Amino acid sequence: SPRREVHALGGNAVTVGASLAPGRALLMLFVSSTCPICKKLIPIAKNFARSERLDVLFVGDADVAEQRKLIAQFELDEHAFVNGPAVGMAYRVDKLPYAVLLDDAGRIAAKGLVNSREHFESLIVAKESGYATIQSYLKSKSEAV
Repeated sequence: SPRREVHALGGNAVTVGASLAPGRALLMLFVSSTCPICKKLIPIAKNFARSERLDVLFVGDADVAEQRKLIAQFELDEHAFVNGPAVGMAYRVDKLPYAVLLDDAGRIAAKGLVNSREHFESLIVAKESGYATIQSYLKSKSEAV
């Protein structure tokens, strides 16, 4: 995983891609205040992260005042909201909403566009199975034959 030292809107330093406590994982959700699907997913992501015991980091790249409105609207923690292009560029995010799941070693376990709770759940399945996509799973099975 790319490792980036950034600052959250709360002023605290955040090291994206760093090791986490054993058994923990980090869900990064890339969002925009102008994206209706993102707004639909934020509460789902919060609930999902809580139920799966994931740390969550929201990432945006917009005017700080707009991001603070989003934080207030969805009762997000400004210490867990990074604003700026560095993280999105490092993870090659080009469409929203996008999620990246990092394992406790800071490695990318799964990533992709998300628009439902099922998509979040598929990230966990990918992490647990070791296959980031269904395509990589099918490819490994065809190569084994």
